[in-house]
Amino acid sequence: MLLALATLGGCWRPDPYVPPEAPVEPAADERTEEPPAPDAAEPEVEGTPPEDTPDPEDIPVGDPEDVPSDEGPAFPAYPARTVQAPVTIVDDYGKPLAVLSKTGVALEVRGEEPIRTRVWCASCAPPAEGWLQPHLLKRE
Repeated sequence: MLLALATLGGCWRPDPYVPPEAPVEPAADERTEEPPAPDAAEPEVEGTPPEDTPDPEDIPVGDPEDVPSDEGPAFPAYPARTVQAPVTIVDDYGKPLAVLSKTGVALEVRGEEPIRTRVWCASCAPPAEGWLQPHLLKRE
């Protein structure tokens, strides 16, 4: 009986793991492709810029402020006051920067988005720039 128990619960060893062979890639010098031949119609001239480089005469010269930017016009800041209390000014990630416990706190609106308004609070300690919901403000 002891022999039967030893056989059933005995040491069982699986076959050893043999990793599959990795495919062999040819070395860099064993390439079978030939490099493309240069086009005989267009001789290469050293010192000429590529075709997609703008012509130096087309680049505007002057102050960087005179060059038109891709951004829209600057937002015209305007004064506003809070209409209820308490109001929390938050940063871009929702972390509270300041809590305004009074109504009628003067703020400067520096930007507007559909669901939030960027404000500057100079009377906060320390001064804070962050976001509020637009319905919490009244334009002066």
